[in-house]
Formats: sequence, C-alpha cells, structure tokens
Amino acid sequence: MIDGYKLVLDISYYQQSMDWAYLKKYVDGFVFRVTYGTHKDTKFKEHVKNALDNGFTHMAAYMWFRPDQDIKAQLSAVRDHLYGTPIKLVFVDLEQHGQGYMNLPPTYSGDTMSDKAWQMISGLTTMGLTPAIYTRSTWIQSYSPRMKTWMYRYFVWLASYPYVSGKIALTWEELKEKYAPKAFSPYYHSTWGADLRKASMWQWSGDKFVLPGVFANELGSRNMPVDLNYTSNELFSLFKVAESTEPLPPPPVYQYEVWRCLAPLGMIVRNAPSKAGTDTGVKLKFNEIFKVYEKVTAEGLTWGRIGINLWAALGWSRKESGEVTPPTEPSYELWQCKATDGMRIRKTPSSSGVDTQLRIFYNATFKVYEKRTADGHVWGRIGIDQWVALTWSVKL
Repeated sequence: MIDGYKLVLDISYYQQSMDWAYLKKYVDGFVFRVTYGTHKDTKFKEHVKNALDNGFTHMAAYMWFRPDQDIKAQLSAVRDHLYGTPIKLVFVDLEQHGQGYMNLPPTYSGDTMSDKAWQMISGLTTMGLTPAIYTRSTWIQSYSPRMKTWMYRYFVWLASYPYVSGKIALTWEELKEKYAPKAFSPYYHSTWGADLRKASMWQWSGDKFVLPGVFANELGSRNMPVDLNYTSNELFSLFKVAESTEPLPPPPVYQYEVWRCLAPLGMIVRNAPSKAGTDTGVKLKFNEIFKVYEKVTAEGLTWGRIGINLWAALGWSRKESGEVTPPTEPSYELWQCKATDGMRIRKTPSSSGVDTQLRIFYNATFKVYEKRTADGHVWGRIGIDQWVALTWSVKL
C-alpha cells in the first residue's frame, strides 16, 4: 500500500478461519501467535499449514510474554510448538507488566521488566531463532524504560492506532482508498529522539476493521476484526520461510468428550489436575457445555483437561457425548550420555555446526527423534535445531 513496505496480518486463535486464496490478492504475509506465556495457541500449526498450502512464503510468529511465568517454560513452549514449521522469526510481545493480561498487582519494576525481556530474547537466540520485539512506545516509556538502551539491537514492531474507536466493516478496496495510512508513521513517545524512532513494523489498525476473508468461526459465516501492519522490506525478508519438498503434518484431529456443567455456582478451572492447582480465573458456568480432551484421576477426583493447562474436576458435571482418545507421543529412542565432560548440542548434525551453548551432562537421559550420519558420527536430533553426536552415549 506504500512503497518500501509490505502488508502483513497478525493472527491468533481468535481468527478461527480464513479464506486463504482470497487473501492472497491483498496480503503479503502473516505473523501467527505461537504461545501466550506457556499456553500454546491451538490454531497456530493449522494456520501455518493453510498459509503454506495456499502459496504464502512469508510468515513469522509472535509469543505473548508473561513476566509472571517461568521464562524457561515459556521458551520450551515456543520451541515445542514451532517444531514442524519453517518459521524462524519470533516477536516477543511486550505489553504485560503484572499478573495476567489485566496486569493485576504485584507489578514488576522497569529494571525487572527489562531484565526479563532480555532473558526471553536471549533464550530465543540460543535456540537458533531470530528474535524481534512487539510493543508500544508508551509501554516502554512507562514500564520498561531501560529497554531503550538495547531494544534497537533487534527489529522493533510498534503498535499505535490513528483512528477513533468503533468498528468498520468494509472491503479491501475501501480500506486501501479511504483508511490505510499513506506514510509509515507509528507513534513515538514525545520524549524520544531520532535514535529511538527506528521501528521497522507498525500495527496501525487495532480491532477497527472488519474485512472479508477473516472469520471468527470455523464455518466462515461470521467476520472478525484483524490487525493490519506495515512491514519494512528489510524486516519482511526475514519472514521468508525455507523451501521444503516435505509438507507439514496435517493439523491434529482432537478426540474429545462433551460435558455439561451442573454446579449451580459454576466450576473453577485450575492450571493442573489438583485441588492445589492455581485458579486460572476461568470459570465454567452452570449449564455450560465444554469439551474434555484428556482425563486423569487425582485426589479422589476425575479431572478433565479443557484446554492447554486448563483442568476442571468433573464431579459436578455430566458427560453428554463423545470419547477421549489417549494422547500419543511422537516416536523416539531413549539414550544416556556417557561423556564425562558432557555433550555439546549443535544447531545442525555436523562437527562444524553452530554450538548452541547447551550441553547434555554425564548420565543424563534424553530422547532422540531422528538420526543422521555425518562427519563420521551418528547424530541424534533432540529438539528443534538441536543435534548431538551419539558416539559418547548409549541407547537404553
């Protein structure tokens, strides 16, 4: 829409389906939400597969960073959910400075937020990914001002919306002619000098525009607002995914049971199948229908998993229909490290592969999902872009 920039949509679970072939006429690429803290976006891999199948070659991911959750656990969730996709560019979404998305107290100091963001971004780098930052200049100024000293070591995507509130349903042609900005001009805090006015991507629509081809339901019968972004050509080049002759695996087909809540005051949803599990703040209402994807027994109760890290005790509900299929784990071999100094983990199955700075220590057990022979060694893949030479280990 403007020279030197591409139009990119950022998409999450809430955009349940898209008319991908139709969007090809108007959209250059996508940023898909991969995680919300440790929660994995259940639509992520389906969206990526559909985009690839319809000829899109530029896409990235974003993860909503939760400072109130363990950073290593969030990194693991990103790593695990990216597996099987060609995406290497990941934006860290920085807009939370307290507990949960409502930023409830206790909140974190600006220095703590800067340190936590740095740890998250450094962790992505260690995994062989290219990190970038999503935020607002007003958020940085208010909640993490120390980030101004280092944030532009990475590509920065800023959000600011030059429109009055209220949704508008319109065509893509009307958007282009009447509403789309004619210049790249994200809002920078008034105190920021030229050295801080260097964003490479601008989210300019918020939830204002309801456009054809983006839907709030699987049937594609209800349109959904979507975020629109201008992305510099330089940053957009990093969206390019590696070409592969092997298709992504099909989206998982989840088996589930349908249950009905019969508790007059509703049912608490916890983050683990235990009475001691943290109350997530989600509550099933009386007579509400919900899906159960997995069941476990603990503390004398049967617990149902209704989402990622979302569990409800089923004693105050009734099964309506369906069957739960026990989850299957990817095939792997179990190995044990016998190198007294530990084993280096490299990005590729080669002695010259980049050292990830991670190690498997003596006697530690690990899973091998794939094996290749190179440089006189048999290499085992233990994660996304993580390989070890199996010479100094034994298969269990």
